[in-house]
Formats: sequence, structure tokens, C-alpha cells
Amino acid sequence: MTLSNRIGRRAVALVLALLVGLGASLALAETEEELQAKRLQWQDRYRVALTNRVILQGNVDMLLNSYAQAQRRNYPRGGAREKFLTQANEQKALLAEVEEEIASIYDEARAAGVPPGWLAEVESEDLSVPASPSSDDADEADAADREGRNPRFFEDDE
Repeated sequence: MTLSNRIGRRAVALVLALLVGLGASLALAETEEELQAKRLQWQDRYRVALTNRVILQGNVDMLLNSYAQAQRRNYPRGGAREKFLTQANEQKALLAEVEEEIASIYDEARAAGVPPGWLAEVESEDLSVPASPSSDDADEADAADREGRNPRFFEDDE
């Protein structure tokens, strides 16, 4: 084999390698949008599961608090009190299902080759659920407590 043959073959191999690399970069440019769509799909699925966990945990806490309040004298008794406990147990069962779903999302994502950072980005977000209109803020509770009472007995700085 002569020197010019070697140089020719190397030049052809180099050109082929450059073309393959260029084709791969073009293919990557096309799949960048697909990759972003896949990322958003996994993150949305994980975000929904985490939000459901926050909502269900809030429901369990609220129902257990209502059950504890029902133990007092001026609050519902009997069936109404037991209803709080039953609902809390139902919410706990749903919460356990959501926890299993969250674990399965991690397993499915790992099997699908999803980078762990995609799901970690969702965990770093603030997933707190906004308070419902019936939440008991201090001002709302204070206003409701004052309704129908004699204002002379309120100690305001006004």
C-alpha cells in the first residue's frame, strides 16, 4: 500500500466521521424538542403526585383536628365525631396510594432513562396548596368571634 493510498483512505474516513458527527448533531437538534416534551411530561406527572400528597396530608390533618375538637363539650358528638375519624382514615388510605405512585414514578423514570435531576427540579419547587376560602386565618376567626358581641368588651388600640 502506498503512502497516497493511506492518506486517501484516512481522508475518506475523516470525512465520513465528520459527516456522521454532523448528522448526529442534526439529529440531536431535532430531538431537543422531543427531549424537552418528555421532560415536561415526567415533571408534570411527578408534580401532580406531589401536589396530591400535600392536599391529602392537609385533609388528614384537618380531619384529625376536627375529630380532636369533637371530643370537647360544645362540638359534634356521636356519629358526626366518628365521621371525622372515618374520613381521616379514608384520606390516609388515599395518601398511601399516592406515596406508592410517587415511588413507582421514580422506578419508571429510572427504567425509561430519565435523568434524576428532572424529578429533583420538581421537588425543589414550592408545592404548597393555597388556602381555601374557609381557612381559619387569625383575622377571619377574630371577625367571626366578634360578630354579634358587645364591642365595649374588645380591647383594641383603635
